[in-house]
Parts: sequence; structure tokens; C-alpha cells
Amino acid sequence: MPSGPLVSVIIPVYQVERYVAECLDSVLAQTYTDLEIVVVDDGSTDGSADIVAEYAERDQRVRVVRQANAGLGAARNAGVRHSHGEFLAFLDSDDTLPPDSYAVMVDTLVGSVSDFVVGAMTKQIDGAYRLPGWLVPLHRTRRIGVRIDDAPEMLPDIFAWNKMFRRSFWDAVPLAFPKGSYEDHVPMTTALLSAHAFDVLPDVVYRWRTRDDDSRSITQRKHEVANVTDAVAIKQAVCEVVDARASPEVRRLWHRTMFNDLRPYLHEVPSGSEAYWHALHHGVAGLLARVDADDFAAVETRLRVLCWLTARGRRADVERVLARFGDPATPSLLQRIDDRDVLVVDDVVDGIPADLVKLSPTDRNLRARLVSVTVDGSQVIIRGVAQVIGLPDRGVEPTVAVRLVDPTAGSEHDVAAEPAPALEKHRPPRPNGAPTPAGFTARVDVSAWGTRVLRTEVVVDIAGIVVSGPFTGRQPDAFTLVEPPVHASWHPGPGLALALVH
Repeated sequence: MPSGPLVSVIIPVYQVERYVAECLDSVLAQTYTDLEIVVVDDGSTDGSADIVAEYAERDQRVRVVRQANAGLGAARNAGVRHSHGEFLAFLDSDDTLPPDSYAVMVDTLVGSVSDFVVGAMTKQIDGAYRLPGWLVPLHRTRRIGVRIDDAPEMLPDIFAWNKMFRRSFWDAVPLAFPKGSYEDHVPMTTALLSAHAFDVLPDVVYRWRTRDDDSRSITQRKHEVANVTDAVAIKQAVCEVVDARASPEVRRLWHRTMFNDLRPYLHEVPSGSEAYWHALHHGVAGLLARVDADDFAAVETRLRVLCWLTARGRRADVERVLARFGDPATPSLLQRIDDRDVLVVDDVVDGIPADLVKLSPTDRNLRARLVSVTVDGSQVIIRGVAQVIGLPDRGVEPTVAVRLVDPTAGSEHDVAAEPAPALEKHRPPRPNGAPTPAGFTARVDVSAWGTRVLRTEVVVDIAGIVVSGPFTGRQPDAFTLVEPPVHASWHPGPGLALALVH
């Protein structure tokens, strides 16, 4: 590849001798080679320092900065101060990169006038790297030159390491990482709100590891008092940034989504210490005081109930509700009562307002699994399973369609699918109270669409309630099928794409 802009890659290192070699190997294997790799040894006492020193001797692009232990944020800031690149990227020393990550991001920034680019990431889940469900709609399509008011759903993407920044933007804002845990949140929120434009890619540019040893990362220590204290403090700090810089529409979306990160902390309540509960109770109460009733009503209902109880100091009731949610023998938690879809918890806790347990559209979540794709002439035969979570069972069979979306023309066309009960053995795990999953087969004739690339979605109608979205899962995790006249491919995020081959 011809010489291009220098990319400074900042890698803080602390006690990661098991992982840092794999991390550095993934950087050095990048197809984009104009890199300045600044490794900041944050006072490691294991073998990490020796490992990174060996890499620096082997490749002149690797440079090591040493400092006394000061924490991840300080190490990143030190790396930025010692860097000279036109573009700036961050990588945690226990994670890795796909080979084309930096090539894709550099190519995007060179071709745009945006301040930074953000790509998709996969997280290690049960030993495999998968795109987290909440990221799927954020990175479904390529978007160039957007502002946060155009794409407010990007606000929860507060990771530093799936982004590449223009150094001029970083210095002008200016951006820096604070001390403590969750150091990404405030500077990345500030970046999203300050950018005159940013680019969003469907490409996976980062692999996030979850550790299985005693050196687990910050995000894996939700049970610690210090962790929950930092988490709610950072959440308050982000609220201050959003309230000061964001438009009313963006503030409203943030207030409706900021509680999502609290789920794992709430689930630690039964085993948490009194100090843990004290920190969580006061933190949630402070956050709840910032949100008006309409915005809180849009929070997913189970989470809303748990936060409401926590803010009022009702620990025993939080534990009762959590036990009810986790009991597979419990009757359906979601029921239709007096023409209202509700979450039923009044048999285990008292004094719950009726509006608090009323389900909202945010409770509905489509899970669509792609089972197979075959070709018959100009027809593509799509087999899958769809299920709507967060909706009481209506006692009726859902109808399913496959929607063909032409992003270029902005047009859509629904192809009705036929029921295929035999496919329901491929269903995703069925949560308590969820409607029965629907197996389906759809025949899509692509001959009328010319050479355009079509994106597909699944549309499920249950008694007049329509939920749509992409295929979110299949095995294996990606595939490409070229069987003339059809080209079909599936990747996490964008889902299934179809096109004619000539």
C-alpha cells in the first residue's frame, strides 16, 4: 500500500503478559502499515515490560514509554503526548484487531472531512467473538459525515478503541482521559457531541476480549464497591456533559438509555455487601432525579422497576423481583390485563404504580436467526426463525415477511414468508413469557432488482403489532454464497445482503 497518513496507536500496558504479544501481533499484521505504535508501560511488575521491549527491538514502529503506575487514563494521555501521527487510535493490551481495521478507517477518513470514524466491534461471548445485540442497529449501514443530531443512537457507543480520530480534532476540543474506571465515557461523549461530523462503519474493526483469569478487566468487576461507585459517578459526569452540550432531542434519548448499563450492577445486589448497596442506591437515586417521567417511562420495563425500587432503598424488594425474573418455573411475567400489556410483579412486591409496569415499545425486541440460504434459478430461498421478545403471548400465530431494502433508491418491498414449524428447533433461547418462535421460508426473486445490492430485514406481525429488524444470528458467524445468478452474504450487523451476479 502506498504511503499514507501516519496513524499513532496508543497501547497502555499493565500486568498483561498473557495477552500483550497477541495484541501487538494483531497491530503489526495490519494491512495498513504507516503506523506509530506507542506502548505505555504503566509500571507493570510481571513480564509485560520485557515482552514489549522485545517487540520494540524487532520493529522500529514500536516505541515504549515507561511510567510509574498511574492508571489506564493517565497511560493513554501519556501515549498521546508522545505520539506524532495525523490520526490517533487506541487499543487495549488484552484485545486484538482484524487485519484490515486501520486500512478501512484510514480510507474512510481520507475520503471524508469528518473528525473521526467509528467502526463495529465484536465481544468475546462464550468463547466466540460476536457483535453485541445493542450495536447491531448502530452499525447496520455505512454513514459518512453525520452529526450526533442525525444519529443520536450513537451516543451509547462510548468506547475509545473502535474509533480513529484526526489529531487536530483531539487537540482542538481538547480531549483527555480522566482518572478512575470507565475513563472512556466522558471524553468519547464529548467527542460525539463536539464533532462537526463523524463516520459510522458496519465493518468490525475491534475484538474485545473478556478475561477468564484473576486479572479480569474493569468491565468484568461489577461486584466491587469501588467499581459501582465509579460507574455511577461517571454516569453523572456524562449527564453533565450531555445536559450542557446536547440538543433537547439528544438529551431525551440519553435519559431514556443511560440506565441500560446498570443492569449488571442491579443483578449483583443479592450477593453485594451493604456498602455496595449503599453506593448503588444513592447513585441510582441521583440519576433518577435527572430524568422526567416521560423519559423514564420509555426505559425497558424490567429495568425501570428495578431502578425505581433501588432509588427508594427497597433492597429486599429488588432481590424478590430479581428472583422472580430468574425463576424458570414462574408463570409468564408478561400479561395482557384490561387491554394493557404489563409486567406482573405485584405478587411479590407491594406499592408498585400501575404506570411503572406498563410495557412500552422499547420492550419489544426481534430475534431473527438465519438458518439457511439456497438458490433455485433466480430465486433465493431464505429459511429462518423469528421471535419477538417483550410482548405477551397473544395466542395467535405471527405472520412473517422478508423485507428487501434498496439503500440507494430508498425503497422497500416485503415478500410474504410461509410457516415452517420444523425450523423452530433452531430458535434462539426463549425467555420466560416470550411468544412462540416462528419458523419461516421465504422465496425472493431477485431478477427484478438488477445489479443493486439489497439488504434484508425480517418483519413480524403479531395481532397488529409489527416489529422489524435484521437477522441477528446464525452459524457460522459469516458466510458468502456465490451461485449465479445470485450473490448472497451475511455478516454481523448488516445482516443478509443479496445481489445478482452477471
